[in-house]
Amino acid sequence: MLRNRRPVLYLVTEDDAVSADEPLEADEPVALVVIGRYPTPWEAHLAKTLLESEGIDACVLEERLPGVSLITGAATGMSRLEVHPEDAELALEILAVIGERDIPASET
Repeated sequence: MLRNRRPVLYLVTEDDAVSADEPLEADEPVALVVIGRYPTPWEAHLAKTLLESEGIDACVLEERLPGVSLITGAATGMSRLEVHPEDAELALEILAVIGERDIPASET
């Protein structure tokens, strides 16, 4: 079934383009800010779920398993967690509190 799926394609014409003379709409979306990078997509989604439970809209970008350096074994890419700029400080505070609760590896 999945093999029969086709991508959704659309064509942008000159009529659809915004000219430089036209003023931008006041409700243009504001760029999101990165508040965290996680080595795995599921860690990023756990943080996203926590923020959403607190009423903060968040999204995970680059959600894939990262490539690994053959020399060091370190991840070469990370999943990004992004929020609206006005929510960034509160989101960082929420994630910091959870980070403080983590149990050190020596205590397990």
